[in-house]
Amino acid sequence: MLIPVRVKIKLSHFPFATLAIMAAMVATWPFVSDGYLTLRPDAAAQYGFLGDSTLLGLVTSPFLHNDVATLIMGVILLLVFGTVVEDRLRIPLFLALFVVSANLGGLVQDAIAPDSLPGGTAACGVAGILGASLYMFFWARIEYVFLARRMRNRGLLFDDSDSDDSDRSYEIPAAVGIGAVLLLDLFYALRTTWVPAWSGDQYVGHLAGVAAGALLCFLIRAPRDPRYVADAKAYESDVVDPEKVPLTGLLDLAEADPCNPEIMRAMLHRAADEDREAEVIPAVTRAGPQLADKDPDLVIQYLTEMKGDASIYPPQTLLHLGISLESRDDVDRALTIFRILADKYPSSADAEVALYHMANLYWEKRHNPESARSCLEEMASHFPNGEMADYGDELKQQMGQSV
Repeated sequence: MLIPVRVKIKLSHFPFATLAIMAAMVATWPFVSDGYLTLRPDAAAQYGFLGDSTLLGLVTSPFLHNDVATLIMGVILLLVFGTVVEDRLRIPLFLALFVVSANLGGLVQDAIAPDSLPGGTAACGVAGILGASLYMFFWARIEYVFLARRMRNRGLLFDDSDSDDSDRSYEIPAAVGIGAVLLLDLFYALRTTWVPAWSGDQYVGHLAGVAAGALLCFLIRAPRDPRYVADAKAYESDVVDPEKVPLTGLLDLAEADPCNPEIMRAMLHRAADEDREAEVIPAVTRAGPQLADKDPDLVIQYLTEMKGDASIYPPQTLLHLGISLESRDDVDRALTIFRILADKYPSSADAEVALYHMANLYWEKRHNPESARSCLEEMASHFPNGEMADYGDELKQQMGQSV
């Protein structure tokens, strides 16, 4: 039996919500099940969908399964697909999608089989996660293993087979893996329609949950990974060090996640080593000034060492970078950043401040009064009545007294 192990996407956040849902499902099962096998009728009536308390059921039924088999499969699917969906949507939207999909799936199932007993809609919520995965990660690669072979290799099953691929994993596109589950649900949903004895099953609700999850992602305009991005993310998930990813793969990853400092740093290093700096300019431009907030040193490297496009960053960002370098006594790069600011935004008030800092650095750190006076003269020329004029005059007096 093929069991999904993971979606080949590296997570950026810890999946708190996914693990909390899994914990709630497992922790409540002993108290609502009959011999740990099926959901008790009284528990279904009290906590299930459209039970004795409709409002309570809307909150509690998304965490209830109808039998232990769907509980186990639900936990597996949440661990595999819920983690990546939560990572993309973040916790509030993820939880909303799960609960809404569960209840919409329950409503559709109840409309088709109104005589069925009220029960858990957790499977419909998990189906919503699958629908969201299909929408956002259509081309993502899912890693599967053969459960029996893995158990045999761990000594949990006895098998005389001499096959040497017992630990082998298989990669299947999400479109194929999830699509196969949908086809199976569709088959049983049609069987539910044809055979009244099957009216209590939730296969129609599963399909409705999948549709709800995909539709909600469409309505909130959740980002979708094109095929080349999915391939790059699959490669990245197998590589511990992003520095080992080829530049083409890093460019694809940067397009999907433009403000990821780890990816951007590896991309800039790779481009510098291969003398392909021009290829990374669009990626850095897409990242915008937000990258300076996340990794200022990376932006400093881009501007000072790679002679990058300074117009990406507003003058206040450049001034902040220069002052941070000045505070660390990184005089050469501070002067470079201040000069970039003064040249790129000559009429900006931040340029006046940059010129003053340059003059002060040349005087205090470089002991170069000529360059300091040149900066002060440039400042006076562009900003004769600027806010830094008095400070400039004071610095001139200090230099005159020293001379």
